Amino acid sequence: NGGTRVGIAVGKLKSPDFAGRIWRFVRSVNNFKEVVSTGGLETADFQQQLEEFNRYSKEFSGKKRSLGSGQFEYVTYHGDIVQKLFEERRAQCANGESVFNSTLIDLFVKKDGVLTEVYEVKTGIGRQMLYTAIGQLLTHSTTGNGEVAKFLVIPANEDVPEDFTRALQSLAINVRRFRVQGSSRNPAIQLVD
Repeated sequence: NGGTRVGIAVGKLKSPDFAGRIWRFVRSVNNFKEVVSTGGLETADFQQQLEEFNRYSKEFSGKKRSLGSGQFEYVTYHGDIVQKLFEERRAQCANGESVFNSTLIDLFVKKDGVLTEVYEVKTGIGRQMLYTAIGQLLTHSTTGNGEVAKFLVIPANEDVPEDFTRALQSLAINVRRFRVQGSSRNPAIQLVD
């Protein structure tokens, strides 16, 4: 309506990625305002994206900290990787296909309401992570009617142990790779095959 709304950004000032996250938020708001002012919200493409958005919840990325007795802190890019996959797969959707996620499944695709693809993202390839990923993919792919394509998405710079490579091939699990480039303030996720 052309009016002004005031907002307050909340964040930890001493966080090393604070400025980058605020800048990405400001850019996002600016881009949205441009789309609104040019009538972009009325297009069929936007309406489809809105429908997809309502079915997809962006996952967390950033610094995590344990406050227990063994205190530790780490940066996770899991949410950024899932987001990149979502954007890529949504751009490739055929008629009748929709992209989703849930609290249990990182990303999945349905065609005309039937599950056709399941994705599991792991930010490392430790044995426990791989056992878990395989179990998740096998479990969640059984909810489809017929053949469901299974995708394990792992770091490009890590080698999968030979026994897991054989298992993935035997179970028809496709492997996708990713790279994280840039800094923790401004990570750039690259999907590689």
